[in-house]
Amino acid sequence: MKFLVLLIMLISCGKKSDVTFYELSEKSYQKFVNQKSLMTKPDLVVDKFIINREYPFEIALYQDGRWYYNLPRLDEGYGTWKYENGSIVLYAKRDLFDMHIKIRSINELASQVAITFADRFGPQVLEMENRNITQ
Repeated sequence: MKFLVLLIMLISCGKKSDVTFYELSEKSYQKFVNQKSLMTKPDLVVDKFIINREYPFEIALYQDGRWYYNLPRLDEGYGTWKYENGSIVLYAKRDLFDMHIKIRSINELASQVAITFADRFGPQVLEMENRNITQ
């Protein structure tokens, strides 16, 4: 019985991603950071942000180390971010769970990024689209 439980756990946690990640300098990610402090409500018509429409998930970074997120199925909110070991690390405290997300480059120029995190279905890798970001 223990073997069956272990096998089920390994299969459910064993999602593999075909995405290759690149550890890049903090400077490489600056194109994603809005060069202003986070206002009460970001203006995503003009602010830089990344988005995945299928999950769906929107993320905007600001120079004061804060970030905004919008998860239409859950809510919107704010957290903090920092550069660490070749990627951007995001954190947000929520009532039900804390969000721990990494923005990672999926090419050598950081012109394309993905986010990695775990949700109730296990580890996730979402390739993101750039909005209002000049390469």
